Amino acid sequence: MSAVARLVMTCACGLLAGQSVLAADFDGVFRTRGEIAFPLMPGHPVVTDPKGAIPDAFRDMLTLNAPSIPIPVVWPVASGSFVNYETFPFKGLALSPDAATLYAVNTPNASLAVIDVPADGDLPRIAREIRVGLDPVSVAVQPGTGGQFVWVVNYISDDVSVIDMDSEQVVAVIPVGNEPTVILFDASGGHAYVVLQSTPPGADTSNTLPHLVTIDTATRQVVHQLELEMNNTRAAAIDVAGQRLYVAAQDSGNNTTLAGIPVALRFTTDPNEIPVFDYSLRMLQQFSLTSALFNGSSLGPYPDPAAEPNPPLVPRIVPDAGVAGTAWQQLMDVLTLPDGSIDPAVLTQWESEFGITNGQHVLEEIAHDVKDTVDHDIAIIDLASPAAPQVSGYIGEIGTTLTGMAYDPAGDRLLIANTEALNELRTVTQLRGRSVDHRVTIVDDPAGAATVTVTDLHSGLAAFNLPVPTDAWGSLALPQDIVLSSDASRAFVAAFGPGRIGVLRGGDAAVNERLDVGEGARSLCLDEANQRLFVLNRGELSVTMVDVAVRPAVVLRKLFLFNPEPAIVKQGRKFANATDFSPNNATSCHTCHTDMHHDHLSWDLGEPNQGLLPVPSNVVGSNHPMKGPMFTLSLRGLKDHNKFHWRGDKPALQDFNGTFSLLFGGQQLPQDQIDAMAGYIESIEYAPSPHYTRTNQLESESALTGAVLFISACGPCHSLFEDGTLKNANGEDDAGGNFESIFAQIQEITQLRQIEKKYNSDVYTGFGLVHDGRETREEPVPELSPHVDHPLHTFLKTFFPAFDPNERGQIIEFMTAYPTNSLPVVGWQVRVTGPGQAQQVADINTMIAQSLLTPSQNDVVAQGTLGGTPIGLVLVAEDPNDPIEFQSDTFELFTLNDLLNSLSDADALVFSAVPPGSGNRIGVDWDQDCIPNGLDAYPLGTADLNGDTQVNLTDLAEVLARFGQEQVRREDGDVTGDGRVGLSDLAEVLAAFGQTTCADPPD
Repeated sequence: MSAVARLVMTCACGLLAGQSVLAADFDGVFRTRGEIAFPLMPGHPVVTDPKGAIPDAFRDMLTLNAPSIPIPVVWPVASGSFVNYETFPFKGLALSPDAATLYAVNTPNASLAVIDVPADGDLPRIAREIRVGLDPVSVAVQPGTGGQFVWVVNYISDDVSVIDMDSEQVVAVIPVGNEPTVILFDASGGHAYVVLQSTPPGADTSNTLPHLVTIDTATRQVVHQLELEMNNTRAAAIDVAGQRLYVAAQDSGNNTTLAGIPVALRFTTDPNEIPVFDYSLRMLQQFSLTSALFNGSSLGPYPDPAAEPNPPLVPRIVPDAGVAGTAWQQLMDVLTLPDGSIDPAVLTQWESEFGITNGQHVLEEIAHDVKDTVDHDIAIIDLASPAAPQVSGYIGEIGTTLTGMAYDPAGDRLLIANTEALNELRTVTQLRGRSVDHRVTIVDDPAGAATVTVTDLHSGLAAFNLPVPTDAWGSLALPQDIVLSSDASRAFVAAFGPGRIGVLRGGDAAVNERLDVGEGARSLCLDEANQRLFVLNRGELSVTMVDVAVRPAVVLRKLFLFNPEPAIVKQGRKFANATDFSPNNATSCHTCHTDMHHDHLSWDLGEPNQGLLPVPSNVVGSNHPMKGPMFTLSLRGLKDHNKFHWRGDKPALQDFNGTFSLLFGGQQLPQDQIDAMAGYIESIEYAPSPHYTRTNQLESESALTGAVLFISACGPCHSLFEDGTLKNANGEDDAGGNFESIFAQIQEITQLRQIEKKYNSDVYTGFGLVHDGRETREEPVPELSPHVDHPLHTFLKTFFPAFDPNERGQIIEFMTAYPTNSLPVVGWQVRVTGPGQAQQVADINTMIAQSLLTPSQNDVVAQGTLGGTPIGLVLVAEDPNDPIEFQSDTFELFTLNDLLNSLSDADALVFSAVPPGSGNRIGVDWDQDCIPNGLDAYPLGTADLNGDTQVNLTDLAEVLARFGQEQVRREDGDVTGDGRVGLSDLAEVLAAFGQTTCADPPD
């Protein structure tokens, strides 16, 4: 740790030891109890002088020297031969113009699979795999090039690989920005459009909105960046003739939000009076003019009845203020006049019944409690100026989670695969087996009148939502990608949950056929000329070819891609993602934890018949089973945190097994299966933060000052060294606290990685930062542009009033860049030709320098050609004092200078920084069998079938048991990758028998 970092932590510890901490109620009335003070109702402490423990000289030094001071690497760095970012493909398939070649992203292998598809009826085969960036998610063929150039979007590398299929080499690496999802081209192929879930390079730290970047394909440079006012973009479709592009928000919300806040009641006009708090919902229930209406609506009863006494007074999930005729709006109509002001007669009655003097303030708080969300589901982007597209409008009312989109040029329609959340339903009992509806939404005339119609994919199954297991056969749950036939008579949708496709009637998306294709059906590609549909199945990492010329459609062939994931990831994924474990095959963890992140919604998953639940081990008490609304948590980065969920009421991931019976309506998993699921979830890491330089320095000067302020104010609870959580004294459990006044009940101290993902949630999905989604932006901050109207300003202003707007902005900048366990160098790619330009060589040396740090931040690999021959390399130096050398996949050693000087005019190498420990696998030994690729007859197949690092009788038995079978996974016996288990596979296992492989040993 650096001297600066030690000084920061010393100051923070001094703060804990000696600073008096105060707490406040919402009206600013303080009550001190010795060293620590608490609000009049238990709640988050308010720190009145968080800056006192930081010497002024030190603060000045940090401000003056910010660019040269890195945040120290003190958290566990994500490392190993395979680091699982659990990235899912979006548009993962593309077909060459002659339909003879299919391209499929192999996301975990950081490669593009090239699949030969014969036109004479022979079955397809995987011809080769081409290395690209980390976690490729989408692929497209550039128009106007005769199929020569294929573009691949790399989600973790934040770039696009351009592949020349004549040479099968990457000819360009184009940095585009954070978390790119899909790529589309204009008609001529002169411009490419890449959708980002976040920001392009150079964006202001406070800007977390998604963007569209435009690439000039002639220069292969980004020429335009366009901000999109929506939440977490994903799918896109293009109207080539109409020169329009449509982009969908993945997490667009469903026009719901929270109602019910604690309000301060005053009974005199004495300014020193200590107020009493009550809850708005209870007051509405008790008030004579609203009582009957409240109790007769979906808001009642309040609180919810339960077997356990004293349920907490929690908010209700309600339609937002833009939805007319709701129970909440009817109540507000009683309290207010047509112009929205408080009805004077109601005010008089209110103050009389409750005996208070501040009725005007209380009623205004209640009347303005429910906000109107921004319903930007789809952005309409004008491409009339193809190099500088502009947003011309937005479309709403499409769905909650939008996953796939197709455009019908003949009918001028959009078809959008989506789910619609049913989060207004309270309790697990009501939601059992049906938490979302699975749909296709059709938008006619999307750039004009935009008429919206919805088809429920299960509307023809009368018993589907009871649930009744006999209807599980019809499930098309969690629809993802969608494609249309050229005449729009048929649409095809990939159902991720059951691993099926649906064949739909093009006009209204009614379901005509269902066909099982493979675990985790995700991406589609239609070969119209040959009437074949290709499906990329992420769960089992396969490509299925379907004959859609016949009725019903039939599976022709399944090809398994090479999968380098550890066994625990492969074995555990289906239990979290597949819907097989609910009776109607409709629900899984993925339903709300979209792609193992979150859906930006709150859910009320109380269980009225359950007993009291645990709390974090450092807190005395218990949690009530009627927990109230809670924001969906990400399932990433949980490995080192053994208390889960907001309340710490699940001591281990295995304790979520009850979800399979209570919420899904099925049966709990056997112990080995729930253990496998827990292992899979614990393997998932957060992606690197985009707000650091490649040498792990904060890009923003003020963010470093914000880091010091954060450590002094927030660090005592949200430890930088614990991902934002706090460990108990024993260092084992995550700690919690009693925050009942504002958080309704005992809560865990939550981690803060990727909190920026939630900044826009309250605007677009109706739910804010804290556990129930309550925290929202309350007012603009004109003193501090561009940090205007930010939800963290509300939080910081309430709980840290000593900070001025500028200091709050600095803290926001740091929290936006809150470090993850993968370093910012990871994923970086630099392509060089010949001896390389000075900047390229400097960049490669930066990768090397970061690799040689302790702890190492990355490995360095290179892929390309040398002397016209394909080559892979890995940096083998482990210490700055060692010779800086790269070892090839034929055991040759090169210094960097020798390597670059050996490149001919026709050669090129792409250098990549990859997670520490993964360089050998990614660079030179793909299958981790200790035989480098250049000397391995089957570089994408290992004889260690079960991944235990030993080739032994278990592996031999597996080959013998499957001998003669076709369409078999590599890890199940198809070592040679020819699609069947035969003599060649048996020979490979016998030849390697008794050997130890290079794979990581299992946990």
